[in-house]
Amino acid sequence: MDEYGFGEDKEMIDYIISHLSKENKKGITADKVESVIDFMLDFFESKGYLDDTKDENEDVEIDETEMHDFIMEKLAKASISITSEQLEEILDLEYQYNQEGGVYN
Repeated sequence: MDEYGFGEDKEMIDYIISHLSKENKKGITADKVESVIDFMLDFFESKGYLDDTKDENEDVEIDETEMHDFIMEKLAKASISITSEQLEEILDLEYQYNQEGGVYN
């Protein structure tokens, strides 16, 4: 994850796990969170969002439903079970963590 400038893996994962709601924390491990983040980056890469030749100032519209479905499919193929609600909260917390860290404007 660090290669894309998404902060220290462990710090972000710890942040996400510590901020998950009680109902969504059940069954969530650091490995599951890391897989979600890795699959999110796979989605970004598949859409060309991580292309070094893109203009940094260009706004990127992310179809959250498409990203959600992409990640859920990857998780299923990897036999990693999390609920849709858990995924949504993990993604929200990833965004919050990186927004606070200045990765997202």
